Amino acid sequence: MIGSVEASQRDFAVSLIERHGIMRLSDLKRRGINPATLARLVDEGILQRPREGYMNVRTPMSTLRIPWPRSQRVFPKA
Repeated sequence: MIGSVEASQRDFAVSLIERHGIMRLSDLKRRGINPATLARLVDEGILQRPREGYMNVRTPMSTLRIPWPRSQRVFPKA
């Protein structure tokens, strides 16, 4: 029983963060997600903490696509 609750919390947490992009830890706790579950997801590489108190889904750099004109502004000598 506890394993299924943990799995559903994991799925719920990941789906919430995917839907919102980035979420505060306090908002996740308010929705019933245990901080220990989030810590395990970070340890497994599914989530990341871009700043203290915030969570988002880890995205491999290879999946990020910057349009060419914007990349020129970000990297002017590219």
